[in-house]
Amino acid sequence: MSLTQAQAMLVEGNDRIRAARAAVEAAEAEYRGAFSVNLPKLSANLSHARTSTEQSSVLTLKENSTLGLTGSLPIFAGGANQASLRKKKFELEKSRAQSQIIESQALYDLREAYARTLFAQEAIHLSSDVVRRREENVLLIRQKYEAGRESKAALLEVESMLSVSIWEREKDGHALRLAQRRLNKILARPMADKVRAEPISPLPKPESGLLNFETSLAGHPILRSNEYAVSAGRESLAGARSGFLPMMDLESSLSKVGSTKWGLQDNNWQWALGIKFPFFSGGRTVADIRSATAEIRKLDAEKSNAKGDLWIEAEDSFFSWEETAAWLDVAEAALKASESRAWLVGNQYATGQAAYFEWRNVEDQLVNVQKQLLAARRDLIIAHARFEKAMGRGVR
Repeated sequence: MSLTQAQAMLVEGNDRIRAARAAVEAAEAEYRGAFSVNLPKLSANLSHARTSTEQSSVLTLKENSTLGLTGSLPIFAGGANQASLRKKKFELEKSRAQSQIIESQALYDLREAYARTLFAQEAIHLSSDVVRRREENVLLIRQKYEAGRESKAALLEVESMLSVSIWEREKDGHALRLAQRRLNKILARPMADKVRAEPISPLPKPESGLLNFETSLAGHPILRSNEYAVSAGRESLAGARSGFLPMMDLESSLSKVGSTKWGLQDNNWQWALGIKFPFFSGGRTVADIRSATAEIRKLDAEKSNAKGDLWIEAEDSFFSWEETAAWLDVAEAALKASESRAWLVGNQYATGQAAYFEWRNVEDQLVNVQKQLLAARRDLIIAHARFEKAMGRGVR
């Protein structure tokens, strides 16, 4: 599986992304439903009543049927209806921005899990190679020991190092299995499925020069989400202020009434224009205005704070990415030097020109540098993923 294939699977299957999209769909439905406050309402009604009265041993039956239509039209609500509609629009945009935040986080989690799976694959391959080399070292030292050219301590030490290498190979196998489980969870795949991560080539390296973060972060989904939250808060304030204004609506009804079950002989029609003036609400309107005003101040402060946090995180992640890329170059150069030295000292030790302790130290150094290089590659992929997340970037 390549990283590109994994990203395509993430978009379709990740549980958090699907939940975020469902939240956007719900917000879209609420926004469409909010238009109803400005539209007329129409309802139909049908009723049939039958009553009986008994007076002086005389039973009287009466039937009455009604079929009618009733309609109402909001004319003026002090701006509350329009404010409610605009608020739903801002909440929809905020939901979309939140969905992008979740997608960006899910993409970071995928890249991190992919990098750790790739590292675990390479680590177990290296562990197997180290076990093979140390098995050869045990044979070499045993031959030297039996020939009287090496000490018992040296033989015991290389045998101990072989045991450690076998243990590390088993541990790396466990790490690979757990890394695969985490990757499968993110991709919503069966947990027991085995997955092989393909190497990433070329590895992501930063371009030279510092970015203009003020411009690059202008469209960050977190900032847009905060901005929409502030706008929605302002509409809540507008809706609260409408409590001081009168409300006006028009109601009309048309009905046919009859005294028998099926005979609807009489027509009734009426309309009414209603105006309501709020004189006293027990302080509720004033409290709503104060609450909405305080909420706007809070959201404004959170927006300002988030902008600074995003800038720091973006710059820090970029520096970390640069440093990790530079460290990878150092690790690659160190590996070349260690391989050359290990080859030279190994030949010298085989011919008796180098001491055991020098050869052992060089062998250990080679293994450590090889592990260091694998870790540097993993860290570079994760550092790049962190930078992409700090910039608010998603799959698309």
